[in-house]
Amino acid sequence: MLRNIDFQISGDDEIQQKIEATVTPVIKRKFQINLNALAQYSPELAEKLHRHPPAQYSPFITRKKHLNIVNVTKGRALYDISPTIQVNQQLADFQHRGLLVDTKNQLAEIERRDVFGTIENIYPGIETQYCGVNEQSDCLVILGCGLGLHIDRLLQMKAWRRVLLIEPEWDLLADSLYSANWLRVVNYLQNQDCKLTLITGETDQQMLQSVQQWQEESDQSKFFLFKHYNYAPFNALEFGFATRSLSFSNIDKIRWPNEDEDRGFECCFGLNRYLGCDKSGQEVDQLSEELNSRRERNLLAFAERMPDIYSQCLTYQQQRWIPFVMPSGEVNLLDTDYGVCLFNNSPKEESQLYFDYYSSNPKLETLDARKSLRKPSPYIHYKRSDELKELVSALPQESRTQLPKRLPSFIMYGCGAGYQIESIMLGHDVDYFILYEPNIDYFTASLMLTDWSAILEKVEDNEQNIYLNIGDDGSNMFNDLHTRLQQQGINILSYTFFYVSYFHRVMDEAIRSTREQFRVLMNIGEYFDHAMFNISHTNEAFKRNCYHLKKHKGTKVATALSNTPVFIVGNGPSLDDNIEHLKQHQDHAIIISCGTCLKTLYKLGIKPDFHAEVEQTRATVEWIEQVNDPEWVKGIDLLSVNGVHPDVVSMFNQAFICFKRGEAATLMYQDTIQGTNDLEDILYSYPTVSNSALAYALKLGFKQIFMFGIDLGFKDPSQHHSKHSAYFHEKSGKELYNYAKHGTGIRAKGNFQEWVSTKYEFRFAREVMEETIAEYADVDVFNCSDGAHIGGTQALLSENIILSESIDKIALKTLLKQHAYTSETNTWYQLFSEQYQQQEFVDNCEHFLGTLDAPTESWQDILNLLNTQFRFVQQSSANKHSLFFALMRGSASFCLTYLTRLAFSSEDEELCIERFKEGKEIWRKYIEDARDYYVESFDSWDVTTQKATWERQAKG
Repeated sequence: MLRNIDFQISGDDEIQQKIEATVTPVIKRKFQINLNALAQYSPELAEKLHRHPPAQYSPFITRKKHLNIVNVTKGRALYDISPTIQVNQQLADFQHRGLLVDTKNQLAEIERRDVFGTIENIYPGIETQYCGVNEQSDCLVILGCGLGLHIDRLLQMKAWRRVLLIEPEWDLLADSLYSANWLRVVNYLQNQDCKLTLITGETDQQMLQSVQQWQEESDQSKFFLFKHYNYAPFNALEFGFATRSLSFSNIDKIRWPNEDEDRGFECCFGLNRYLGCDKSGQEVDQLSEELNSRRERNLLAFAERMPDIYSQCLTYQQQRWIPFVMPSGEVNLLDTDYGVCLFNNSPKEESQLYFDYYSSNPKLETLDARKSLRKPSPYIHYKRSDELKELVSALPQESRTQLPKRLPSFIMYGCGAGYQIESIMLGHDVDYFILYEPNIDYFTASLMLTDWSAILEKVEDNEQNIYLNIGDDGSNMFNDLHTRLQQQGINILSYTFFYVSYFHRVMDEAIRSTREQFRVLMNIGEYFDHAMFNISHTNEAFKRNCYHLKKHKGTKVATALSNTPVFIVGNGPSLDDNIEHLKQHQDHAIIISCGTCLKTLYKLGIKPDFHAEVEQTRATVEWIEQVNDPEWVKGIDLLSVNGVHPDVVSMFNQAFICFKRGEAATLMYQDTIQGTNDLEDILYSYPTVSNSALAYALKLGFKQIFMFGIDLGFKDPSQHHSKHSAYFHEKSGKELYNYAKHGTGIRAKGNFQEWVSTKYEFRFAREVMEETIAEYADVDVFNCSDGAHIGGTQALLSENIILSESIDKIALKTLLKQHAYTSETNTWYQLFSEQYQQQEFVDNCEHFLGTLDAPTESWQDILNLLNTQFRFVQQSSANKHSLFFALMRGSASFCLTYLTRLAFSSEDEELCIERFKEGKEIWRKYIEDARDYYVESFDSWDVTTQKATWERQAKG
């Protein structure tokens, strides 16, 4: 992580600007000198580099006043903070031990020995592949240009006759104009009669073929090889030639996995750096005994406290990364596939250096305190949560200068060799420690290098918590973290420090996605008002004996639906291009319209068989009323989840409802009312109505699903829905409001396009859809939408749909009502009304309010109060006569999260306590408001409206 750009530049913007102002004139002058020099070598090349626009790599100035290069996508630098020091060491190593490639060498491949020791012990004879550069050959291959600091100095080492320089990235060759000494290079070529072949822009196999061709044109069989930075083909060449496993006869068969790109284009040392260990065989054996002894102690500690980890590691053998002894006597990890090391220099020093930097600038999870765009509702939650958000939004931007001694929660992504785990766990008091390590090789190596037994003993003695996830690349990170944090209170997320030990592309993507999902989750959770109306609307549906989906539907339903295509239709802009195909096939498939696309289909003459809604506010009624044809709507059946507004139910012919897993009413009914556990429930019915419709169709048993207008992205952010929808003016066709203010600046892989724009909520919706589809391996889901690609679906143009058999839709619906649904539900509502008592909820609220009176004069007091509140909410689930848990759990998670943020918003404890107390009073009023509303208005329905907003937009 020493390559992270935030480590290499000054945290003080003013200081960084001064540094850049000092260095920039110097590198600009050098740029012009180098450009003129290259023009002598190749005018065409000089012109191309002068006009080259940077794409992936860009120069920057480090806080040590050195020029470096950053990968703008990864935020990673090509060199350490002082590139010159690193390059000097590379050159010294090469001059002393250069890799000499002999293309006529017939010696056998150097086989790897399964031993612990030095590089020479593991690969006996590998040292014979290296020699001083003054000997043997006057041909040189340079793999990588980068800043180019090494090129002229390599040439000065001897009188080279032929030199091949390969730079796959045009960006990097262009950046070298700011730092290399191309004038000296050109002069050398002219004075020494040396032929330089420069290959730029070629990658992978094409580049390897060029190396082979260059060698075939030579009259010499030997050449020296200098690798400047990590790049999978470079690594394969160096390691293959060093171990004699590679020759030009099999060079076209080289392959490398994607994970090798994690440290791609980062300057590194070659294997010659790690040859020549001064340790005797006896000293190496003694070190091996010490490491194995530590491993045994650690395994015994895991066997006692975390047996799953013990079982996972007991017989595990390193697969790819193995420990070896460096010349210094320290232990590093070697990639036995491609000969690169986890650490460049001292593993302990590098780990400690970055941890020290982190400790002076620790990273906290942040809250999105912006007020969300929403329908105007007289919700208690909106009123009080906005007041809390205002307090958090008003907090000054304040960087922390030290990592606190006491840490309620700490998440570490990657352990590497594990040295920093000792620093955090033995140097701090961590209540809850979570580690993600995707590479099992790394973790098992840490058993030899890290004192896990001491860590686990401290955790046990201090009654702390530790959770290790070993081997998961991050695919399950969000669900896993969500589960873990719920055990200690999701509110602690706002005072959770996170630490990334090394860069891993897949894990980095998972970290970003997980953090975004938590931000979304905080804004779509089920809070008091939502839970209240979910229960009251569900009660009304049961009173009306609406159809509710059963778990056991019978073979007749399964057979019928497996042979019935279903069209799920959203209101995305690509719907407009699919209208004719929908009309052509409307008799050949069941059509489910989603949310706002109902008006679009009405205008275009397509009547769906089912209409899906997922929102429970009354504003949905106003959306549907825009169709302005009640009889047409009354001829459609509603497909929804429990909690849908009773007035929405009344607009349609019949309602077919499924429990939504995790909702307040679902939890309370299934927990106490016998018979409701036989009802089906849907997990993935969020965050959009399209998610709900897809999950519902899959749960019903449809096996052929076609999706239209479910774009979840935009080719043009101004064209965000069907042009026939209520989002656009009826006559002018102009959008009624700027949809882009929701945020549309994220790129996503397209279904038919290379990429589309999207927003966080849509990306979350796509990820949830992918999880949904993954659970149904025997289902074909065809995505006919010209928007974002959805994993698990097959992209299919509408004109390629082949359906011809008409469906008896009346008979199918009759079959569903007879076998898949039950409408005998009124008695469940009566039992529910008897089960839950008003006074029980009131008593819970009074006790909950009482806990807020505990003293809060220190951070520890605040943590105790927050924990007391969280535990009370959790324990209230055991009360089978109170709805407190169902109604208040989401509100408590939200408000306690924001209170936690206020409580730890500064390093000034006294200031934080005052901020916390101000927020605590808002939370007190929230609880009082909820208590009073429950007493006065339980079983009332939502009254949210959006009509006034639409009228203003239409006039505008």
